[in-house]
Amino acid sequence: MGHAGTLWKVLACVVLVATCLAVAQSAPSGGQPEHKIWLKSGVIDVVSERRASFPSTAPKVRALAGFRDCPTELGNLRQYIVTFEKVTERSYEDVTKAFGGEGVITSYLPDNSYLVFAKPDAVKRVTNLATWVGDFRGEHKVSGDFVEGLGREFELEPKTATNVTEVSTFFDVHLPHNLGKLKLRSCRGKRLSEALTDTLCQKAKSRARALACFPASSAKVVVRVAPGDAASFVSWAAEQSEVHSISHAARLRQHNHHANSIMQCGAAADDVDFESDSYQQEYLPAWTSGLKGENQIVGIGDSGLSHKSCFFRDDAVNVKFEKDSTGEKVFYSKEHRKIDMYRCHGDCKDSNGHGTHVAGTLAGESASSTSFSSQYDGVAPKSRIAFTDMGKGILGSMKTPSISEDLFPRSYERGVRIHSDSWSDASTDSTYGLLSMEVDKFTWENQDFLSVFPTGNDGASNYYYNLNNPAVAKNVIAVGPL
Repeated sequence: MGHAGTLWKVLACVVLVATCLAVAQSAPSGGQPEHKIWLKSGVIDVVSERRASFPSTAPKVRALAGFRDCPTELGNLRQYIVTFEKVTERSYEDVTKAFGGEGVITSYLPDNSYLVFAKPDAVKRVTNLATWVGDFRGEHKVSGDFVEGLGREFELEPKTATNVTEVSTFFDVHLPHNLGKLKLRSCRGKRLSEALTDTLCQKAKSRARALACFPASSAKVVVRVAPGDAASFVSWAAEQSEVHSISHAARLRQHNHHANSIMQCGAAADDVDFESDSYQQEYLPAWTSGLKGENQIVGIGDSGLSHKSCFFRDDAVNVKFEKDSTGEKVFYSKEHRKIDMYRCHGDCKDSNGHGTHVAGTLAGESASSTSFSSQYDGVAPKSRIAFTDMGKGILGSMKTPSISEDLFPRSYERGVRIHSDSWSDASTDSTYGLLSMEVDKFTWENQDFLSVFPTGNDGASNYYYNLNNPAVAKNVIAVGPL
């Protein structure tokens, strides 16, 4: 098995020990599971918490309703917490069967609870199966420290013509997922996630003074509001039955400050003969052993890629973009020596150079092995790249696609099994967030996929704030500076 097999054994042991500790800590001394539910916003003690309310689901929808009635029927669904003495595979099956297509389980909540999205009458049918059923209320969706930070503002990229900066506050509003298992008669043949996100955006703009609202994935919308309306918007959103959680929209910043022999041996050298055998063996042991990334495609998402650079150019294959079915410009090639995919989710160029620098560090290879530039080849020079351009403008703002539904899946389809991203949420909030959740979701569902994110650029000078989303995800390798 070699080093890889040993590494996986070590990781498996670590996971096993961590799991055992977690189980030991969560079980009370009496051996019975506690009836508490642990949320980011706080702890629910079901012994003292009030039980669910079941409002009527009027207005009724017609038996042969058209799609125009689908939002109305979706509007009858509410979110509830269903707690069991012990969650098992059988309890999942029992709840799903009792719902009869009128509800879905959307999440597991520790301990021994499900978050469900269902019609009240459907939830009534599971009350005899559960220990406790309660409403998923507004105060459960927003943490106290989040409310305290509602004044945080984001600057949009300055308009070129006027050089005026427009200030807004952006929120990620997460909605229930897994809606494909619903069988609502007025929504047959329709994408329920689209109906849900579109309806919420319409309400946000008409009732909550949202300046803009657009779907970012099947279960998330991004909403822009004026800073003065931030508190009222959050209060309104938390009370919407379809809203799962609310957080500040992640504003990404780029990381990656130095690299090649440091990556291979932890040291660097100046004033040496880079071509000498002694240098190669001491400072480049991976290359000396023949590990240069042959037959591998690595995924990268960043500000853009200067594909005409000598480290990525292929004189025999021209990079020509064409629009795909989504209207996005994209280049695919099995023949290009360095680029397997270049998709333009951003502006299709690298205005600030960060993405080219990152890609060069990882996989750059000079077009001429005898030129001076070849000594600056990347760590895996024989690998190829599936690149997602997320950059926009010289200021380096990032237009981020959904990680779990767009960024990772598109790369995975091209054969990528390692994805390296040198950016993170620019906030100082190190708690588990939506970016981390999206990373964990995809890596859990695709366990042959490895995601690498940075902890930041600050190192020991600012260690308290140096771990951000999505580096705090459970299923990533988080790389920190020294």
